[in-house]
Amino acid sequence: MSAVGQSRGRKTPGTMSSLLGVAQFSFGAAASPLIGRFGTRSAAPMAVVMSAFLALVGIGAMVCRQQRAAAASQ
Repeated sequence: MSAVGQSRGRKTPGTMSSLLGVAQFSFGAAASPLIGRFGTRSAAPMAVVMSAFLALVGIGAMVCRQQRAAAASQ
């Protein structure tokens, strides 16, 4: 996924790299309390939070693909 993000920021690769790093740390920081809030006795809360973040990434990838296809057709 990082390669896709880097390809979107070709004009300013350093800025794109820092934004990707901030996003990764932010999602990690958000995931920890969410998992702890739902309980620590099973792996189910972690699986739910990971699935939710995976769904968000999938939606983001589809949006990027649609934007790329629209830009290529113009």
